[in-house]
Amino acid sequence: MPRHRESVALLSPPFLLGPNGSRYMTVFANGCNYLEDKIRDASKAHMPGQSDPSAIPFQAADRLLIQGPSETSAQFTARLSGSLDAWARAGSRYAVLSQVQAYLTNIFPGVAANLPEIGIVGGNATYTTWDQYLIGSALGAEPNHVRVTPQNWNWDGAFHPWRNWFIVYLSTAPVGITGTAATFASAGGSGVTGVTSGFVTVTGMSGLTADQVQQYIEVGFYTGTAIFSVNAGSYQIVSVLSATSCIIAAPTATVPDPGGTVEWSIRKYPYMKPAPVCGAPDAVCGSGSVGVVMADGMSAADPVSSIRSLIVRWKSGSTYYQNIIFSFGATAFAGEFSPASSAGAGNPPGTWTTYGHNVGGVWVALRVPPVSPFTCFAIGTGRCVQCSQENVT
Repeated sequence: MPRHRESVALLSPPFLLGPNGSRYMTVFANGCNYLEDKIRDASKAHMPGQSDPSAIPFQAADRLLIQGPSETSAQFTARLSGSLDAWARAGSRYAVLSQVQAYLTNIFPGVAANLPEIGIVGGNATYTTWDQYLIGSALGAEPNHVRVTPQNWNWDGAFHPWRNWFIVYLSTAPVGITGTAATFASAGGSGVTGVTSGFVTVTGMSGLTADQVQQYIEVGFYTGTAIFSVNAGSYQIVSVLSATSCIIAAPTATVPDPGGTVEWSIRKYPYMKPAPVCGAPDAVCGSGSVGVVMADGMSAADPVSSIRSLIVRWKSGSTYYQNIIFSFGATAFAGEFSPASSAGAGNPPGTWTTYGHNVGGVWVALRVPPVSPFTCFAIGTGRCVQCSQENVT
């Protein structure tokens, strides 16, 4: 029986109590039920987890929180419920890192838990402070905090305690295709007219399909040994020739490999991946991108702008983030941009005043990534509004 049918019946005149009249009054009872439901929903619309899911965008706008592209509604609702605690720590490195960590929830499936995910680095001429989350860090946990003395982060020879850098570490995940007898067969072009060098044809593999284009072959030991190949490393696949061979971007590879065949595996970046290298069949050089594109199956939303807006919203007003760095050369212990590396060997060498400059008509890059050539640098929190000098405050 409708909740309000009995009360409506009590208020009805006698001539509406018959079968036909009762049906007529039931319409009014149902209307009362509908209004009661709407009143109840409206009273809970501001309460995360207690209201209709359609209210989540409005709750987020009210709390100035952003839902990540792969963050579930249940996960985001829990974060909305803790918004007051989150804002109590606004202006700290923890606030910036925890919000970006939440935004990146669920976008690194298959990546090893002990690899770095995001970090903030800065300091002075005496010491460098690092705060990092690993892929396996619990959401909202305190980040790993390290102070390194003497300093091991020298960007441009100038040390300002109010200047930081935000690092997004991008690592590959296995796709389940491996083997033990790949051969660096021949060097040459990519198959694009006019491209005659910088690429290598690799044979002796198995299980390759067109899906492996823009994925990576990781080369390790010589077959059946514990000796690293001279070509050990990770290479972008630009073309799949057959189930057993492909073309990779490898301008510095030794062909043929003096040690013979190598063990290999295919891996991919699950969130953001390097753009196709110049000379590859699907490359668009000079497109103005920062050098990264969205991985297959990921939203085409601009992650650089989203991460930057989170940093701007949650950072201290006195802190300037010079760059957002997308690093493709991180490892679990040292490597690119790590507390365990040193200035000039994994970390900036003190000469990165700008991206590069013109020397005798030739563009010379000043920011040469220490490990991965795919690592790139996006604009940080500075802004230029009708001026040529960046406002760093």
